[in-house]
Amino acid sequence: MSTSQETVPEMVETVEDDVKAATKGSRTLVIVLVVALVVALVALALVALDAKRQRDEADAGAAAQKAARAAVVAMTTYDYATIDDDFAWVDDAGTAKFRKQYAEVSAPIKKLVVQLKAHAKGTVVDSAVRVEDTEHATVLLFVDQTLTNPGQTQPGLDQPRITMKMVEQDGDWLVDEVELHTVSGSNAAG
Repeated sequence: MSTSQETVPEMVETVEDDVKAATKGSRTLVIVLVVALVVALVALALVALDAKRQRDEADAGAAAQKAARAAVVAMTTYDYATIDDDFAWVDDAGTAKFRKQYAEVSAPIKKLVVQLKAHAKGTVVDSAVRVEDTEHATVLLFVDQTLTNPGQTQPGLDQPRITMKMVEQDGDWLVDEVELHTVSGSNAAG
């Protein structure tokens, strides 16, 4: 026999070898494709989870900011004739820790407001929020507070900058800490 001519068994063996090689290559390709698909699905899941976290934090920030703005208006708005009602905002808007602190520091303030027959109206000029997570945020509030009392010829304007640390409890955003940063003021009561 010549070398260019193969016997049938040799041809069958060659075909079998070719089929085995092709099958081995196909298996390798399938394994590579499956691994690539799994990696892509994991990456997609991580991107989706991060996007959800960002949305949740943005929603939390907006809710915390809204609650802080309402709380600061209540905190900076009062009248000597309705002082107890005006200082009761903390019962619904503060954590237990903050309510205790507020009760201690507000007692002498309430006394002074009544003594001076003072009236104050707070307005939020602007605010910004920094979200720590979906249950903790810090809100910086720029407030204008108009202060009047019978001994004044003109209303006074105080412009405190207030930082409120907010926490989410049972679906509500509550004031947990307050820092007051006064940048200017008048000699009015408040």
